[in-house]
Amino acid sequence: MCVLKLAKYFCQFGLICSLFLVILYCLPLPKSLTQQEFSTVLYSEDGKLLAARISVDEQWRFPAVERLPEKYVEALLLFEDKRFYQHPGIDPIAVVRAAVSNTAKGEIVSGASTITMQLARMISGNQSRTLGQKIKEMVLALQLELHYSKEEILIYYASHAPFGGNNIGLAAANWRYFGHTLDKMTWAEAALFAVLPNAPSSISPGRNRAKLLIKRNRLLERLFENNQLSELDLTLAKLEPLPDRPKALPNIAPHLLATLQKQQPKTKRFVSTLNGQLQQQVLNITKSHIHRLGQKNIHNLSVLILDNVDYKVLAYIGNHTYQGNKNYGPSVDIAQRARSSGSLFKPFLFALMLQRGDITGESLVLDIPSYHNGYTPKNYDRSYRGAVTAQEALIQSLNVPAVTLLKQYGVAPFKEDLEHIGLSTLFRPADDYGLTLIIGGAETTLWDITNAYAGLSMSASGHPFRVATLLTDKKNNVEAFPINTGAAWLTLEALKKVKRPGVASAWEQFSSSQHIAWKTGTSYGWHDGWAIGTNSRYTVGVWAGNANNEEGRGLTGTKAAAPVMLDVFRLLPEVSWPEKPEYALNTYKVCKNDAYLLAAGCETKWVDMPKEASLTTTSPFHRRFHVDKDSGQRIHAACESTSNMKVQSHFVLPPVAEYYYKKNHPNYRSVPLWREDCQSNIPILASDAPMQLEYPTEGAIIKIPVELDGNLGRIILRAQHRNSSSILHWHLNSVYLGETQYIHEKAIAVNAGWHQLILMDEKGYRLKRWFKVI
Repeated sequence: MCVLKLAKYFCQFGLICSLFLVILYCLPLPKSLTQQEFSTVLYSEDGKLLAARISVDEQWRFPAVERLPEKYVEALLLFEDKRFYQHPGIDPIAVVRAAVSNTAKGEIVSGASTITMQLARMISGNQSRTLGQKIKEMVLALQLELHYSKEEILIYYASHAPFGGNNIGLAAANWRYFGHTLDKMTWAEAALFAVLPNAPSSISPGRNRAKLLIKRNRLLERLFENNQLSELDLTLAKLEPLPDRPKALPNIAPHLLATLQKQQPKTKRFVSTLNGQLQQQVLNITKSHIHRLGQKNIHNLSVLILDNVDYKVLAYIGNHTYQGNKNYGPSVDIAQRARSSGSLFKPFLFALMLQRGDITGESLVLDIPSYHNGYTPKNYDRSYRGAVTAQEALIQSLNVPAVTLLKQYGVAPFKEDLEHIGLSTLFRPADDYGLTLIIGGAETTLWDITNAYAGLSMSASGHPFRVATLLTDKKNNVEAFPINTGAAWLTLEALKKVKRPGVASAWEQFSSSQHIAWKTGTSYGWHDGWAIGTNSRYTVGVWAGNANNEEGRGLTGTKAAAPVMLDVFRLLPEVSWPEKPEYALNTYKVCKNDAYLLAAGCETKWVDMPKEASLTTTSPFHRRFHVDKDSGQRIHAACESTSNMKVQSHFVLPPVAEYYYKKNHPNYRSVPLWREDCQSNIPILASDAPMQLEYPTEGAIIKIPVELDGNLGRIILRAQHRNSSSILHWHLNSVYLGETQYIHEKAIAVNAGWHQLILMDEKGYRLKRWFKVI
């Protein structure tokens, strides 16, 4: 009977305990456990702290770490709670020992608090130590043990523990006192962090240092006695000095942290793909260059490094500002701000036209004064070359040929292609940009354009394209890149030949030099200087200018941004150049002089083209002439028998292009002269015109400014003749204006309205042109 009663009592007690535990489990935990105000922190991929922002309650309280250092756990448990893994949140042995000790002393000398109870006290607001409060902490400790594992409780404790001043939690304290990652924690540091929360207000590295040192070393000795560290470890640990007052936290990627905060305002801990050491090295480079640029009224620099293969960002300098001048927006993340693109889009147009078969890399493009519905593009050096290869126009970044090619390709299709490449800032309709789209009439961000060049590199290597990721827990999707492997590789081959500034121009003479395909850009009015470079592994983007859009007189991509880019590339490992993708290329037989399809018996050569290209344009610059076998002069059937004629192929440019081309190509041979007895009854074809009007163009609408006297200003009429010594006669609206020789220009004053210009040479060849003055 007694046994049955005892079993009944035990059963009832078990039910009561079970009910008590269920109630405990169902009771809500304090919100302060998980809903504290945390600092926002940014780490590199290798765990280095890059930047941090203090919490809204002015505490340095980092989000909880996922794993605690073993040394810290061992030191903490030995100091605070040796039976942590055996008790359920309350240690009965410690409670009994504390009760006996407190009774004997007549005062509270021990609280018997476990780590779980201390955590309960922290999240309860550190209330005054009374018996009632102690009971509440015990109950809350049991609750915590029901909800979380021992490892999770340790992490919560380490995240809430005070470490002196406004340093809350192990992660923040470790960086504030020692400035390194938790995995590098020493025994001395572990012991210090174990004892510090015990009395953070009276014992801290900033005061009572002698007492703190004694307490730390005593714990180290206990660890030694407990066989948890060797005698050598003990000796070395005791030699380590205490840290000074808390240090300033690292701040080498502040703009990236601000951008990530804006994108994900609820996230407090960001682990980026950045390489911590490389980020610091790039920051040092920007510090050096901004000092040079600041003397020239260029106050801001932004730099990105992308890993093309792993699709991640390795370094991110959002904005380094000369002397931190507040007038130049030091807090602005310029890497994400839209700025005038300069010439950065030219390689993409080149690649797309190669891919479509509109040009080969060596196709000639005219470089002459051009007028497009009132728009007159100019080359940076204000000169003209007559005609250049498309590749040379790209290498020299010539504006006039680029505008000509864009007109041929189409502004709307090109804008659409740029959007597919990943440029996100082209908000206006294509017609709003017009032909200026190719030379800085649009905006882009350093982020977008650097990723676009990385895409070009990846395509050249036959890899899929992804936008680089900034965070280790995110991976962007593969995207369709509109430029295929063949066109991308040919484009990079051209960009590899861009001349480097200063001493770097002799880079090919040094075996250690990096092969880089790169392009600069300069916006109108010296507001933006760009340099973007890429190889088979890395892409580096640099922007220089003023964040407030102030003019930096003389600012160019070549002088301001390119030296920074080249210095950054010197930090990166040397990589091989992408191999020629034979599978993605075809060869075409073309005319040697202009690289279009064969015509008029031209000399030939072979050129590489993308496999998908369909080259259909025959040479517009080669013609056959009948010449005298002996003199080589031109003849025709009315003055010579066919038996004495010889057919000769000639490379012939239009008169205006020829005029400029001859200045740079003294070996250029113009159209053969007519033999004297063949100069009558000459059959002149449109393609055989001896002269050409340079300005105005046919149907041009010319806006002439009004002078101070109220009359319209003058316009300059300009023509070129294959024989500059020829005399040209000028007529406007049937009124004779006079003649010119050698330099064929006329400055005239005209009224508003339509006008007809007639130009005649001494051989009787005549040109007519209509234009309108407004």
